Amino acid sequence: MTSVTHTLLLAFMTLPLSCRALSVAGVEVPHARDSSISRAFNEPVWPTAWPYSSRDLTPDDPINDQLFYLLPKFVHHAAQESRTALTEYYKCVLPESKGGTVLDLCSSFTSHYPKGWRPPPDGKCVCLGLNPLELAANPSKSEWRVQNLNTDPALPYADGEFDLVTNSLSVDYLTKPLEVLSCC
Repeated sequence: MTSVTHTLLLAFMTLPLSCRALSVAGVEVPHARDSSISRAFNEPVWPTAWPYSSRDLTPDDPINDQLFYLLPKFVHHAAQESRTALTEYYKCVLPESKGGTVLDLCSSFTSHYPKGWRPPPDGKCVCLGLNPLELAANPSKSEWRVQNLNTDPALPYADGEFDLVTNSLSVDYLTKPLEVLSCC
């Protein structure tokens, strides 16, 4: 869980106004703005025990995820401004040169990676999600896999196989987030 915690940590760097950047996991992100949200993880106090019960993580709608995602949706789940900010962040962290492996959890037809981004030579980008047609349409992937992380949270990959794991706009759909993210 420590690596996940470090991946999620955000800290605002105090720099001259003209070159302020948000530092996320040690990466300076251009065009970031100072706000209470950007400073939320400056000095986090993490709970000593997992704070959620199974009831907290049980969806209000009992429909089976596989059934819900049987037909492709091809819809965005966030406003354009949010997607643009996410893409700008990914420009800072995605591998650009030889090697580099990326796993996109809860993926679909878009990973919100920069337009035209593909894994570098000898690298790979695995998109894992629920709908095969959406996954096949994702332009960033080099391979894809259908897996319902709510019924099978164990990832079929070796420890350390990926340099970067992303999960954009979907962690709130996981009913077993601790199990899924502790594998990363």
